[in-house]
Amino acid sequence: MPVSGVPNGQHRQVGAPVVTQLHGVMTTHGAEQGLLVAWGGLTKPALKNQHLRVRVWEAGDVVDAVLRTYDRLPEEIRTQVPLRRAWMLSDAGL
Repeated sequence: MPVSGVPNGQHRQVGAPVVTQLHGVMTTHGAEQGLLVAWGGLTKPALKNQHLRVRVWEAGDVVDAVLRTYDRLPEEIRTQVPLRRAWMLSDAGL
């Protein structure tokens, strides 16, 4: 799986050209929907170029999805992303 690295842990916003390219690939392959994971979010022009056919996930969306479905992920993925549930006392009502 190709991965594009970002230097020094900086998360750049995805621009309109990436969204346009995704739409082109979707059209070429007849895809009804696309998913764009933009760890740093989208630029304003990219937001204007986003259509209902493309769903955009930012960092928080990815983390929420992993935590919500972790127990149902294949063993191979859980081995690559080993997480352990931790319980803490709530301060609610104290």
